Amino acid sequence: MASEPKKLSLEQLLHLVDQLSAAEQETLRRKLNAMADKQAFLVGEPHPFLDWRINLDALAEQQGIPESTSVEGLKGDFCPADEDMDEFVTTLRQWRHEGGGQN
Repeated sequence: MASEPKKLSLEQLLHLVDQLSAAEQETLRRKLNAMADKQAFLVGEPHPFLDWRINLDALAEQQGIPESTSVEGLKGDFCPADEDMDEFVTTLRQWRHEGGGQN
């Protein structure tokens, strides 16, 4: 007869997770997400605690970004075409070094 597994408090569990490497923590996160996805499928709803994925379309809608916005439309036009980019970067680094880039 198999004995029941020892029950851990959340604090004990988090302490154990902190001792895992970053790669092991990522593997654990993926496995927990897979379990949550399976459970969500069975009950028909998402599991909010473990679902860290972001739906970019929903996020854009929440932030009021029009659906027709393109990446090209988001590019800034702050640098004159006749200005040399190397000179700009050199000047910017010089200002930062001298403290002149701070307001």
